[in-house]
Amino acid sequence: LGVSYLFFSHVFRDPTFAVGQLSVGGQVTGTGMSDFLMGNVSGLRQANPIDMNLKQNFLGTYAQSTWKVTKKLTMTYGVRWEPFFPMAFRHGDVYNFSLTRFYAGQKSTVVPTSPPGFTYPGDPGFSGKSGLETKWATFDPRIGLAWDPTGSGRTAIRIGAGMAHDFVRQDMHVNTSSVQPWNLTVVQSGINLDDPYKTLPGGNPFPYVYNKNTSPVFSPYGSYLPLPPDMKTQRQYTWNLGIQQQVTPDLFVSGTYLGTHL
Repeated sequence: LGVSYLFFSHVFRDPTFAVGQLSVGGQVTGTGMSDFLMGNVSGLRQANPIDMNLKQNFLGTYAQSTWKVTKKLTMTYGVRWEPFFPMAFRHGDVYNFSLTRFYAGQKSTVVPTSPPGFTYPGDPGFSGKSGLETKWATFDPRIGLAWDPTGSGRTAIRIGAGMAHDFVRQDMHVNTSSVQPWNLTVVQSGINLDDPYKTLPGGNPFPYVYNKNTSPVFSPYGSYLPLPPDMKTQRQYTWNLGIQQQVTPDLFVSGTYLGTHL
């Protein structure tokens, strides 16, 4: 019998576009260098830093045993139970998207300015601060047989099979908190560095901090990478067959077949 517990914390900050990414092409003066010296910029992309703050719990228990069925046959068997507790966003900056809700025109009550189909922590049916469902029925049985057909101890035929679960990496969420309303990305063209946000309504929006009491404006054609709330855990099946034979006191021969299915 055994039990295991692990607490995982993932804190990530990416300021890649926080300082702004400039493109200079010579559209104004004819050369890139002269445009640069004059502060004429053909393109500017800027965004606030991407933050990701996750926590996750892992719990597993197992039981296993070995049974001497006969003098020639031994059985090893067991089962592991490891429920899936999804990673949770400490700041609640996670979302779900439903195509059914989108077609029905249903909008979030937490972020009402978001496009139809999106839901956030606090919306009806949203799972906590993770957006993913807990999976309780994650049982991994395994069994193995070892048979000595002659009873001489010189031959062994072994067969076994089992199931195992694995979980996705926490950094699969690296783009989850980088979208609106928590992250603002501004792309402009044909500006001058004297006042790069002169033509932007409201002026310079940085530093940008999301405030649920305000109504963030969602830019059209944004890119999102939602995860299905009922996402299944990864499952792997393995099986093997092995034959071992002692030919002489100094010579031993073994052959094994191993199969895997994901």
